[in-house]
Amino acid sequence: SMSAPPTTEQQKTRGSNFKNLKNGKSNKHDGTRITTYEIKFFVEPDFGIPGAFVMKNQHKHKFFLQSATLQIPDDQIIHFNCNSWVYPIDKTKTDRLFFSNTVS
Repeated sequence: SMSAPPTTEQQKTRGSNFKNLKNGKSNKHDGTRITTYEIKFFVEPDFGIPGAFVMKNQHKHKFFLQSATLQIPDDQIIHFNCNSWVYPIDKTKTDRLFFSNTVS
């Protein structure tokens, strides 16, 4: 949430929506293959506006995450400019955290 930061225990219970990226739509742009994924997950109504998300790469190859967009129920769009390589978790032993570009 972009409001007051929750405690670690709250983060564990309220932010535990894990989704696997599957069935992406690929196309080429200037010779580079770009794959777009759409996922849906539940955010509790009292959570507030999400200000970050965690990405974990469980595949054996790195990938470049250009951006992510989140549409919340009131049709507000939250954009994350990531522009970063996400390496496999077995190489980094850590998740990646991306923050939104939305100013509240």
